[in-house]
Amino acid sequence: MDSKLRQMRKARGVSQEDLADAIGVKKAAISKYELKKAHPTIDRLKQIADFLQCRLSDLIEDDNEDPKAERMLALFRELPPEQQDAMLRLAASMAEPAGTAGNPVSKKTGT
Repeated sequence: MDSKLRQMRKARGVSQEDLADAIGVKKAAISKYELKKAHPTIDRLKQIADFLQCRLSDLIEDDNEDPKAERMLALFRELPPEQQDAMLRLAASMAEPAGTAGNPVSKKTGT
């Protein structure tokens, strides 16, 4: 299975050499990124995404993503900002370990 980087690069007709030149690395570095023998920094990934004219997430998303998570993300993106904030608070409260949500114990004194 091709890496996301390789898929995006080839879909745009860009050679490893062209990509390497554009972001200031050697062609071997691009090969290593595609073979997952090396991992680019987040700044390097941003350069790659800019050059390939794609989103950063297009380069790093997992091929085995959960369809439910993808659906939730799509729905979330359709919400206005205030509803997105409410959904984030709800999700955070649901993800807290049992018994810690709204725990009245003072963090300073532990009482």
